[in-house]
This record gives sequence, structure tokens and C-alpha cells, in this order.
Amino acid sequence: MQKQLDKDGDQIVLTADDQQTIDLKQFKGFKTIIQASQWHADDRFLNSMVGRDDLTIVTDSEISDRHVHKIIGDQIETNLLPTFASQFSLGHSDEYITQTILLFISDQTKMPVLRRGLTQILELVDFNQNNERLQIVAYDEQLLNQARQIAHEIVQEHPRLLIDPETEQLSQNPDLLDEDRDPRIEKQLNWHFLPIYTKRIVQTTDLLQLLDQVRVVVDLGDNPDSYVQMASISVGLPQINLVRTDLVRDHENGLVLVDVTDLGLALNFYLSNMENWNRARVDAVQQINNYSEKRILHHWQWLWKRCARFEP
Repeated sequence: MQKQLDKDGDQIVLTADDQQTIDLKQFKGFKTIIQASQWHADDRFLNSMVGRDDLTIVTDSEISDRHVHKIIGDQIETNLLPTFASQFSLGHSDEYITQTILLFISDQTKMPVLRRGLTQILELVDFNQNNERLQIVAYDEQLLNQARQIAHEIVQEHPRLLIDPETEQLSQNPDLLDEDRDPRIEKQLNWHFLPIYTKRIVQTTDLLQLLDQVRVVVDLGDNPDSYVQMASISVGLPQINLVRTDLVRDHENGLVLVDVTDLGLALNFYLSNMENWNRARVDAVQQINNYSEKRILHHWQWLWKRCARFEP
């Protein structure tokens, strides 16, 4: 491979990965950028770079950026560039009376936090002052199953609530979901079904199709999903997180909560006031320009011009 490379004309992006088996010395003299990703274990690799002052490092998220500085130190400058580019594709949720809350769940979402957040959302949907409905999404079916179970447990703790039997993929519970067989229905005429839907995200188009009709996106994970955040920006949606990131700016294109107990207030901030929602959309459009393919490509070109030669 080295024989096919030109030191004067070729540029190398080297992924920081503990599993790599290539001798880095063979890249001596080449213009090389090291990319540290949240998706690769790289402690051993980065530790071997400690003390170097000739590195050009690109990170793909806030969490990977902090991790690099924790190991190498703050004297090394890093460049945070998102993996995904924004696309100008504003959604149509403002054309619908029903306001859909999309709750994204990942392995970064702690179950106790999810339960507290889901409780607030269900109470909001139950009150239904602003025609709310809930859409729960995840990449992993097991996580969806956990969310369904938590939703049913919350409903059982609040006997006035019932989950809609027509909602997508929610497991059937004859004690809760069958109006004909549930004797409690005959006793309590004020009970009603909650509009809750779940869907597993298999491909990117699944998420984009859902976002077209969503009013606000919630991700309560310790490391908010960067693709969900970029897709939400592209559609022009406000986002609610527990963790601050470069992609979501507090009270601009979203809200960063101090605690999950503030989720209900944050949702009302956007669902009960379209002026707040429109301001967030305007800021999201500005973000689209900041993270366009053209901007990201320009930044990569700038990095190549200034990057030091990598000499392992």
C-alpha cells in the first residue's frame, strides 16, 4: 500500500482505533489527519500520541472531543466536525393540528431517567391541552420493548390512563387494552386512550419520514445521537436534551435541561407557543448553513493546508 502513495500529493485520514494493526511508521512524512470517533475504542492509540505536538486531530462529537483532551491534554488543538452534513428539508409539522413529540431512545439513555421523562410526557399527552401525541423511536428493538414496558407500568400506576390499542407495535395487554373485556371501563367513563406509537429505525429514511410530521424532538441520553440531532436541524425542529452539544444551543434551536424533571415545562415551551417554536426553527435554519456539505468540505480543505506532517 505504501508504494502506491505519493508523499507530495496524497493525504491520509487515520482513524484512532485500538484494533488497528498497521505500523504507523510507514506513514512517516505524509500529511496525516487523525480522526477520533465516539464509535471506536482508542485509549491505547491516543496514549501512544501523548507528548506529540505535530498532530492534527478531528473529532466527530462532543464526547469524543472531551475524551481526546482527557488523554492527550489541552495543549493539543482539536477540530470538531460532525460526521453527518445537514440537508435543507424543512418538515411540515406546523401544518398539522396534532403535535407529535418524538422521544429517541439509545443505549445512552438511562432507564431511571427514561421513566421520569416518560411519566411527564404521558401526563402531558393525557391532559392533551395542545393535541399532543407521542412517538417513541430507537435503533434497537430491545430498547423499544423496555420503553413499552415502562409505559405500561406508568399507566398501571395511574389507573385513569389507558394506552390506545390501535397504536403501532405496542404489546397487547388484555387487562389494559381491551375495552370490551376491561371491567374498569364500565365503572369509569372518564377514562381515555393515550396516543402512543413506537417504531424501530432501520434506515435513515425511516427517521426522516417521521420527522416530517414531528413538532419537537427529545433525547434524554448522556450522549445525544449526532445523526438524530443533525436530521432534526435539517427538518427545522427544536430539540430537548439533558446534555449540551455543539448542535443544540440552549434557548436557540432547542433547550438543554438542568434536570429531567424540567421536561414537562420544556415541552410546553414549544407546544403551547408557536412563537417559541418558530424562533427555534429560524435558528435551526442557520445551523443548516453552518453544517452544510459545502461548509464541511471547505473546513477539511483548510485542515489539509495547515496540518503538520505526521511522523510516528
